[in-house]
Formats: sequence, structure tokens, C-alpha cells
Amino acid sequence: MTADIERLNAILDALRGGSVSRARVVQDDILSFRLWSAPDRLWDVRVFSVAWRIQSGARIIIGSDDDASTMRARVGILNGAILAGISVRPENMDSSFDFGDLQLRVFPVTSVVEERFWQQWSVRFPEGECIDIGPGSSWSCRGDARGSL
Repeated sequence: MTADIERLNAILDALRGGSVSRARVVQDDILSFRLWSAPDRLWDVRVFSVAWRIQSGARIIIGSDDDASTMRARVGILNGAILAGISVRPENMDSSFDFGDLQLRVFPVTSVVEERFWQQWSVRFPEGECIDIGPGSSWSCRGDARGSL
């Protein structure tokens, strides 16, 4: 599993340096944003997990249990932030997006690896492939360009 998570973290390293735009909460609980880098590189990130938060140091700025209006009002704090890196823990897929002064933390809510459960989060790459983190401690790649990852 260590080699597998190292491969995942290496794939996600491509997002480093991307600038956040269009950060928003859709359908009352799905966190969505884009990462832009270079003139035409765009990644779409969606957080489906029911357990996530944006923090600055020890201060929680916004959390997935906040009411929808609070989430919508505060999620814009991510816009313009530069992604310094993403780390995913192999034992539980606990994920951290590091934006310098801000961090986005995504927590798995089930240990069950079944297709009927949603992924915790996903990212669509510019070439069309999509990486899904979860459910449980799994990850997968969808799309035609799997070999390029």
C-alpha cells in the first residue's frame, strides 16, 4: 500500500502551484473549486465528504457542518490561494491541501470500500482523467488517459 500511496501523491503533485478560483459550495454541502496553472492548465476539485474543514493554524474558518449560508459566505477565502501541496495518508485517505496560511482537511467517514459509497473527493485533470479518493481507504483513476498518469 505504501508504494500505491506514493504513486497517488506523485500524481497529485502536478497540482502544486495552482491558484484557486471559483471556490463555492454547491448542493448545500459539496465543496468545489478550480486550480489554474500555466496559461491553459485547469483542474476541477470536488469534495463530497461530509467531513471537511478549512482552517488557518488552529482556527477553523469554515466546516462542513456549518449551515449552507455560512459556508457560501466564507468559502471564497480560498480564491487566489496557491496550492503548496496535497498529502494523503495511506491508512485512511485523510487528505490535507496546503495553501500556506490556509489548509483544507478532508476526513473519511466510512471504512467500507463499496461502490455504493461516494468518494471523499475527486480531481479532474486537464486531459480528462479523474482521480477519486475513497470510499474507505481506496483510490482510483477514471478516464481515457490512465496510462499517462
